[in-house]
Amino acid sequence: MPNPTINKLAEYLYQHSGAEGMLFITTNPSDVDEISGDIPLYLLKTPLLLFKRKIMGGNWPINCKLITKTQANKSFVHNKVTVYRNGLGKYSLGRTILLNESLLSICMGGNGPSPKLHATLHGSVSSPKQPNIKLTIGGRLSNTNVSLAKPVRLLTFIPVYNEADIIIQTLNHLLSQGSDICVLDNWSDDGSYETVLEFSKKFPKRVTVQRFPEKPNNAFELQKIMRKIEQLSVELSGSYDWFMVNDADEIRWSPWPGITLGQAMSFISRVGFNSVAFTLFNFELVKDGFGPKDDPKKFFEYGEFVGDEFAFLQVKAWRSSQKIGLAKSGGHLAEIPDQNIFPIKFLLCHYPLRSTEQAGRKIFKERLPRYTTKEKKIGWHVHYNNQVKNQDFIKSKDGLIRFDQTDFYRDYLIQRISGIGISDKIEV
Repeated sequence: MPNPTINKLAEYLYQHSGAEGMLFITTNPSDVDEISGDIPLYLLKTPLLLFKRKIMGGNWPINCKLITKTQANKSFVHNKVTVYRNGLGKYSLGRTILLNESLLSICMGGNGPSPKLHATLHGSVSSPKQPNIKLTIGGRLSNTNVSLAKPVRLLTFIPVYNEADIIIQTLNHLLSQGSDICVLDNWSDDGSYETVLEFSKKFPKRVTVQRFPEKPNNAFELQKIMRKIEQLSVELSGSYDWFMVNDADEIRWSPWPGITLGQAMSFISRVGFNSVAFTLFNFELVKDGFGPKDDPKKFFEYGEFVGDEFAFLQVKAWRSSQKIGLAKSGGHLAEIPDQNIFPIKFLLCHYPLRSTEQAGRKIFKERLPRYTTKEKKIGWHVHYNNQVKNQDFIKSKDGLIRFDQTDFYRDYLIQRISGIGISDKIEV
């Protein structure tokens, strides 16, 4: 039986990578039956494949061409999405393709030995008749051999308003990910500014903080904050290779376990891309009591992917440029000239509501009253519109996804790197 989820991922990678076609190396002829007829499709011809098609009956898809092992040379496979099913032998063609030649490859592992690839994307998907298909994304775009890349200089901008309970945890995470930090405090009155200022003294060359705007006001003006970040990123373009926008309650990860954001962006530069998109995973409050001494990565365990159109637009990291547009989209889409977005998404973990007290204060005192009429008229700041005072912010775990970086990274590989499967309303 074909696996439509894997086929859909393969199609997505084809559509977003500039590949010239799709190559399947498989002994199961039905693997290709669900592939779109618009994609040039190639199937490696083997005696077993031909025999199975004969006994199963049916014809090859009209867009499918059978090729020999000799035809599947370096020049042929280089610009193809390659889907390899079954185990990878030490000297197999499939292993060679995953290691060296293909633009984007998907390996559906069987009983054979797994490839020893450096920092590839590993995961699993399920179907009724194939409950445990192992999935490895390999090849030029997803094999991050960071030893071949020059270290990247990354600066993250963090707009802050009253996030004292989580801001230091976010700063420490970004430093560990190889990023310097520029905090723009929107006149917090909960000690956030003073906390960051004291923290910055420990890292004077890596962390800076300033108030914005110059004088306090009672409004949250997102467009003005984004214009300030636009200005700063251009001014600092000679000092940094990459920039990123990160809210104070966000923890971002590269798609490869063990590979930092800085290392990943260095790799992305090397393979010719200049922007990064993120998949949003929103953590829910299922127990009370989070505080400044808690680690959000350990305290919060349950959440869900966010699939609405506004949340789905998350291009928030870009290579240094003399022209950058953030204000038009409220920072959701960093627009630069000749934009080339890396087709594999990074992960954004969002911790917006962290305790009953903090949730009520944030929504009804620090956010809703400060949103401007101008920005609400253009459809911004709608995510708290359905909240009511004195509600119970604690949610049940039922229906939520447990986040564990080992199991989660494996079991939700497709959703996190492509957004496929998060929402039927979103075209990806």
